[in-house]
Amino acid sequence: MQDQIQHFKGDRLTETETLPEPLIDGWLWPRDLVMILGSEKAGKSILAVQMAANLSSGTKFLGKYSCQKVSVCYLQTEGKKDETAFRIQHMMQLVEFDKNNFHRLYKRFLPIDIPEYFTKLDNMIETLEPKPVVLIDDALYTTMVGDLNSNVDMRRFLFNYSLLLDKYNLTSPIVHHAKRDEFVDGKKLKLGDKVSYGSVFLRANVDHIIFLEMQTDKTRVLSCETQRSGQVSEVENL
Repeated sequence: MQDQIQHFKGDRLTETETLPEPLIDGWLWPRDLVMILGSEKAGKSILAVQMAANLSSGTKFLGKYSCQKVSVCYLQTEGKKDETAFRIQHMMQLVEFDKNNFHRLYKRFLPIDIPEYFTKLDNMIETLEPKPVVLIDDALYTTMVGDLNSNVDMRRFLFNYSLLLDKYNLTSPIVHHAKRDEFVDGKKLKLGDKVSYGSVFLRANVDHIIFLEMQTDKTRVLSCETQRSGQVSEVENL
């Protein structure tokens, strides 16, 4: 586990690591912590499973963006186990999966800000072969017992989560819910990806936010306004 404080001085003062090749061209890079954000029923889980499928098989994300072929762990902590199994079965008719590269974990509510559950997840990841490169957490509010609006509770969750990511060198998209729509004089406010629910520390800690927005005609738009690198695709109509 990378728990040492790194020191840079002299000739090492401006030392950098080589920029890695993206895991998903234009959307996901190694060691990223990413938020997949959207309103209820926008299709966040479907998007997350599709992303996992493309990574497991090395096929193009959304039929357009190149993916590395890597082992993926999809952690489902909300919804029904069988519903996801049926969803994957249907998706297999259109999207290629590598079943040996795709781990699916299920436990309804797994709050890793509680030591007992952190240890359960750590022990489970330890057993997985091939070792996952990507861990998709679906969803944030069921992997913590603390208050999503509390800065202290959110820092506790992020600390524990970062321990897992560092230990296993994981890249991690986290599925998260948007706040309810806000209206002024009957008109919906256009807040973009600033509609994420909860503590500001979550937004501050992710590398970028992939925002899935459902339009009035039920079509979806994928966008990324909040990003550190400036390399993420800005918009994709689905």
